[in-house]
Amino acid sequence: MEILFPYSFLGFDSGIYLVAAIIGFVLAYYAFRTHELTSNKSHFYLYMGFAILSMGLLILSMTSFYTFINYKVLCATPENCYTAVFDSTLDMRDFGYWIYYVSSMVAYCLFVLMYLPKFREKAPAFCVLFWWAVMPYFHLLSFFIISYVIFRTLVSYIESRKTNSLLVFMAFLFMGIFHILLLLTPYGKILYVAAHFILLIGFLSLLAVLLRVNRKRSPWGLG
Repeated sequence: MEILFPYSFLGFDSGIYLVAAIIGFVLAYYAFRTHELTSNKSHFYLYMGFAILSMGLLILSMTSFYTFINYKVLCATPENCYTAVFDSTLDMRDFGYWIYYVSSMVAYCLFVLMYLPKFREKAPAFCVLFWWAVMPYFHLLSFFIISYVIFRTLVSYIESRKTNSLLVFMAFLFMGIFHILLLLTPYGKILYVAAHFILLIGFLSLLAVLLRVNRKRSPWGLG
């Protein structure tokens, strides 16, 4: 599997990943504080999910910045003016993406566990799977997993009609769209750019929930 980048967007994607990681760490921190107050396992899985996902996004930000710097250096000689991930050579960029892919899978599993109370005791077995065989289809598999969370957050919003529930649904929906757009990048590099702004909007939706929280109701719209 080879991923090509729109050269003009290199560097900007690193910044978007960094902002998303910072927002994710803030969400993880407040989810952890909420869990300490409520002892609700849903909040614990939310905390762990965003902590792990944010760690992966932070590594991805560093990897993307490395790709940007490396590309600038290589372009000093036009015949080498090319950059890609998962090409024929395994390098630091590829390893950074592997870290992000695995952390995303674990995080998404934890998000699913928020809505699978009967299987929470089997969380370690559910999250530690052999993802390696399906890594070439990462974005399709990611959308498959996150689609369940999208469905449950939509049901939660329909039942509660609360703004927080709507924002949570929109956040996970945008995360799902992010993976679909990246899956379609071979058909247009502009989709790569759109995917990253969609991801940022999704995280900003969760930040909006955070800003609306109060201790008298479920702050995350988990329903």
